[in-house]
Amino acid sequence: MSVSANRNFARSYCKADLMFSRNKDGDYNRAKMINCCVNGICFETENALPPGNDICIKMVNNEPDMEINPEAYRILKGRVKWCREIDDSFRYGIGVQFYETLNKNVL
Repeated sequence: MSVSANRNFARSYCKADLMFSRNKDGDYNRAKMINCCVNGICFETENALPPGNDICIKMVNNEPDMEINPEAYRILKGRVKWCREIDDSFRYGIGVQFYETLNKNVL
């Protein structure tokens, strides 16, 4: 699989619910993941986020035999790289590059 000149890792296209916040213990907002790769994620949300902002992303950990408990979520930290309005829909596409994993389970 070839990877574009602007991209170091191939994207995986999948839709999944996630939540994001400006800090680990803050209020979380809902969003929909569009695609991801080893070091980043793209999601859609109703909230614009300026590039350069640090955020925490909380995703359900879908490992087999995982019970729903506090460890059932992955929390990843990243920095907003871009934000674009989607077709005058008052929804935004957000690109985030991960820079820290807060627990051992990574995408």
